[in-house]
Amino acid sequence: MQSLRIFIGTFLTAAVLATGAAAAERSYEPAIKDHMRQVHAKVEAVDRKTRVVRLNGDQGPVDIIMPPEVRNFDQIKVGDTLQISYYTGVAAQIKKKGDPVTATTDEVVAARAAPGEKPGAAVGRNISTTVRIESVDTAANTVTFKRPDGTVAVVDVESAEGRTFIKTLRKGDDVDIVYAEAVAIEVVPASK
Repeated sequence: MQSLRIFIGTFLTAAVLATGAAAAERSYEPAIKDHMRQVHAKVEAVDRKTRVVRLNGDQGPVDIIMPPEVRNFDQIKVGDTLQISYYTGVAAQIKKKGDPVTATTDEVVAARAAPGEKPGAAVGRNISTTVRIESVDTAANTVTFKRPDGTVAVVDVESAEGRTFIKTLRKGDDVDIVYAEAVAIEVVPASK
């Protein structure tokens, strides 16, 4: 199960930091904001025939159906803990004038437990693109930008890191953006 534990860190750290590697024309650092949340729930019941597992966590009991892709399902036992880790990260870096626009990429990576291991799986997504800044409103903390396909979007900037970053933006700047998210689910054996 070690591969699932390092999946999120390896895949997404590389994805988010990739934008930070781009050279900046100005003297400030790229904006990077990420967050990891973990939730634990105890397995209260397992129906082997229907593949329904009853979990009880902070939000109370819930029944989930484990799809056939969940390898090693028969190893899940009452008393085990299901650990769910969710990661999101975004990074932004102003491109040097004259540098080519980065083609948009959308990468999905997945992993699951090996035969014989405790059940677990992870999936991550990394989207990277270059956008052109149309306008910045630091009073309202919004940025308007144009995507490579020509669509225009307005985003609210909520984090302190993002608000600091948008103060450095100018109309016409090209900005490399990387957005990454991943979820990993792993069964932790019951204590003996």
